[in-house]
Amino acid sequence: MVALVTETVQTPDVARRLVFVSDLHLATDEEKRDFYAQDEFAELVEDLLDHPGPVDLIIAGDFFDLLQLTDETPGRDRVEAFRHAFECPEYAEMVSRLRAFTAQPQHRTIYLVGNHDSESGWNDPLRAYLIETGLVSEIALAYRHNVRATSQ
Repeated sequence: MVALVTETVQTPDVARRLVFVSDLHLATDEEKRDFYAQDEFAELVEDLLDHPGPVDLIIAGDFFDLLQLTDETPGRDRVEAFRHAFECPEYAEMVSRLRAFTAQPQHRTIYLVGNHDSESGWNDPLRAYLIETGLVSEIALAYRHNVRATSQ
């Protein structure tokens, strides 16, 4: 299941678009893949790159499916197993667009940990890889945005 919700909220200084995406289940071993939404996600990110104002892209869990990523080989680095599964040719356009989006100073990519990718919350090398390579701006357990009604 893939979920997408988009909304524009007025903050004290500027209107900020909020976009929530979840459950893409990417970066699994090839023979275990059962979700194929990377092209649609790449198109969404391309559209967000063209948005004139700031955007918070909230990746709300299970973007990666680390439970189906095998790394049983003794001594194998988990980050390398992830990189091998995620930086494949079929994801190249999506990864490029996501990095371009995250690099824009007015945009933020906030990764909320889900049950299939909870490792990204406690595996320091994996978390560092996601942030340092520009895939996400931050990794969090929750996202909070307060919207205050203004009276006129």
